[in-house]
Amino acid sequence: MEWEATGTALPELIACPEPGCGVPAGVVDRFVLASTSGPVEHVKTWCLDGHGFTQRVDALTGWPMIRVPRPAGTTG
Repeated sequence: MEWEATGTALPELIACPEPGCGVPAGVVDRFVLASTSGPVEHVKTWCLDGHGFTQRVDALTGWPMIRVPRPAGTTG
């Protein structure tokens, strides 16, 4: 996923930031908030267990990406 305003590339799925959860989470919204040092890009994420978080993009990119195995017999 890439946002046109900043060109910041994000993974489609990340590990849920809730301690101990670890199920896939996805970015559901992206927006910019003003700050005293300039605009800061934020994202809202939700995991499959219903945990929702809003955080800065720079905090998001440090989390590991979930690797989902492909079903046998598929290509791509």
